[in-house]
Amino acid sequence: MGAPGESCYRYSEIGGTIQTRLRNEKTQYLLASKHLGKNKIEIWDLEERTMLQSFSSVDIDNILFHPDQNSFISSVRNEKLTLKLWNIESKNEQFSFLLEGGYIGNRIIVSPDGFKVAFFSGQGGGLGLRISELYLQTNQVKNSYYDFPLYYETLPPYLYSPQGNLIAVTYSTDEKLHLIDLTNEKEMILEFPFHSQEEVFNAEAIISTIAITSDETRLVGGGLNGSIYIWNTTDGSLIKTFQAHTPNRVDGWVGGVKILEFSLQSNLLLSVGYDDFTKLWNAKTGKLLKEIQGCHHFGGFTQDGRYLILDGKNGIELWGIP
Repeated sequence: MGAPGESCYRYSEIGGTIQTRLRNEKTQYLLASKHLGKNKIEIWDLEERTMLQSFSSVDIDNILFHPDQNSFISSVRNEKLTLKLWNIESKNEQFSFLLEGGYIGNRIIVSPDGFKVAFFSGQGGGLGLRISELYLQTNQVKNSYYDFPLYYETLPPYLYSPQGNLIAVTYSTDEKLHLIDLTNEKEMILEFPFHSQEEVFNAEAIISTIAITSDETRLVGGGLNGSIYIWNTTDGSLIKTFQAHTPNRVDGWVGGVKILEFSLQSNLLLSVGYDDFTKLWNAKTGKLLKEIQGCHHFGGFTQDGRYLILDGKNGIELWGIP
């Protein structure tokens, strides 16, 4: 493995989003890709290798497809958070929401039913930091019951589970790593090979990204140190740990694992690092199956598990899954 390069430094964690949809009895594989710094979004038909739509002069930090298969959501954060819902075919703006300040971080997620969008909000500095949910049908914002700390300027990772529960992984006041189910207001301690937050900081084992299997039985976390940790979600036990990526350090910033995602069958695990490497793992054994060199600012499996999609400095890559 070569030394990590600076080309992945500060690359957006979410440079695109993919969707599998049925149109005229034909399966389409779509990629919505943002052009960093160009305020431009492109929608691609991946198998046909054709661009379906292009949205120019759009202020964007993040994009994600909406589950209705006909639209996508864009977000931009300046002093305020602006969320917009766009129709793919007509290019019309269908919805716009403005949050008056208090938005933290650079990531938003949408629930599987498409009714809610989640994001971090608060005063910053680790004080009063909450995960908030915007209900798209009512324009109402609901804040989570849980106050999150901020470690190494790294926000706790969060996602919607396949069943629609909003979950996060973070340290709690007992200095243990917790899996927080914000939807059901439940917590579970995750087994972690460190005895204090000081040990975690020294090992750069801050969890920065997570993914969960389709049956929700296994949770995976990626650390700033480049390690991957896999847990059993029924009891919080640590199933496996392995070193996946070499941390990238630039000007006091450190990045290990950028993206994690399980395949549909949950037997494959994708990891994208800040070290110019993207890797495919056997999710049960931790065996490395494939290594792809190149800085990718987006990577993910199509919803039917047929393809792995990567998007980076060299363009869009479509990989078949055997």
